[in-house]
Amino acid sequence: MNSQNFEIPDYASKTRGGCRQCFVGDPCLDIFDDPDCLANLGITCAPNNAPPVCTCHDICVEEVRLIGTASGNCEFTQCFNFPPIGPCRLGAGVTLPSIDTTMPCRVFIVCAQEVLNSPACDSISAQIRILLLCHTMTNNTPGTILLPLDLMVNFNEFFRFPECTGPVTGDELQNALTEIDGSCLVIQLKAQAVPFGTTTQLVISGKIIDKLWKNENLWVTGIRPYDLNAAQRNEGFVSFTVHDVFNNSHKIRDCGPIPCPIVF
Repeated sequence: MNSQNFEIPDYASKTRGGCRQCFVGDPCLDIFDDPDCLANLGITCAPNNAPPVCTCHDICVEEVRLIGTASGNCEFTQCFNFPPIGPCRLGAGVTLPSIDTTMPCRVFIVCAQEVLNSPACDSISAQIRILLLCHTMTNNTPGTILLPLDLMVNFNEFFRFPECTGPVTGDELQNALTEIDGSCLVIQLKAQAVPFGTTTQLVISGKIIDKLWKNENLWVTGIRPYDLNAAQRNEGFVSFTVHDVFNNSHKIRDCGPIPCPIVF
C-alpha cells in the first residue's frame, strides 16, 4: 500500500485528546479513571495493561441496515394452555401437576433460527425455542416443572437504520434483501402463569426484534441500546441476542470447490 494515498481525517486524531472531541464523555474512557473498576476487570493485575491511546479504528463488521418487530408489533404476546390436552386424553391414573399462578415462571432460550421465505423473499420467519421453569403445587407439595415451547414469528415490515424511515415492505423489502447477508435477533421475554377457567394459561410477553445486517467496513463507536435495568430484571425479563446467518441459497459462500455428483 502506498501510504501517501491513506489519510486520517481530522476528527480521527491518533491522540486521546483528539478522540475526546468525537466521543465526549465516552464511558469506555472513563473506566480508566476508576482504579477499583480497573482491578475488577483485571486490567491492573499482572501484566498491568497501560491506559489505551484513543484512536480511530477501522473494522470489518456486520452493519445493521433494517430493524423490524415481530409481525410489525412492538409488543409481543403469545399464550399457551396448561395442560395442553384435556384430562380424558391422559388415561387412568395420570395426573399432571398444577402450576402455581402466584409465582412467575423463568424463561430460558434453547435455540433460535431464521429463514428467508423464498422464492417471494418478502418476509422472514423465525423459530425461537424456550424453556419455562414454573412452580407447581400438588397435594400441598411444592415443586417445579420444565415446559418446552416453540414461538413462531414472522417479520415482513422493517425500518431503515439509522434513518428510521419506512416501513420497508413488499417489493421494496425484496430489493433491500439483495444486499443483506444475515440477521440478529434481540429477544426479551418474561412468562407468567394465570388462571384461565379450569386450566392455566402461560402468557409469554415482551418483544422480539429482528436486525438485518450487511458485512461492511466501518469506522464506528457503539452503545448497547437494548440493555435491561435492574427493575426490569427483577420483574422477570431476560435478554438474549442471537446471531444467525441465513443458511440457504441466499448465503454468499466461500470460493472453495464444491463436491461433484458421482458419475458412473
